[in-house]
Amino acid sequence: MPDKVFVDTNILIYAYSTTELNKRNITLTILESYSIVISVQVINEFIWIMNRKFNINYDKLEVLVNRFWEKFEVSLINKFSIEEA
Repeated sequence: MPDKVFVDTNILIYAYSTTELNKRNITLTILESYSIVISVQVINEFIWIMNRKFNINYDKLEVLVNRFWEKFEVSLINKFSIEEA
């Protein structure tokens, strides 16, 4: 089992889904079972999608994103990380 798992924006979106319950359950299991790494880009995309497509206001998004910073390792994307991937 890997120590850390990088998740993309879709995983975070499914975690808050009210229509894709099967995907939500799988996603929540992943988020609770592993040490999660996300990127700053994932956070930015999450904010944009949740606001534009799901009409979540910025006050609520601020609370959610603050939880991400507390719960997950947040990585900056740089040349080295792209080359390693």
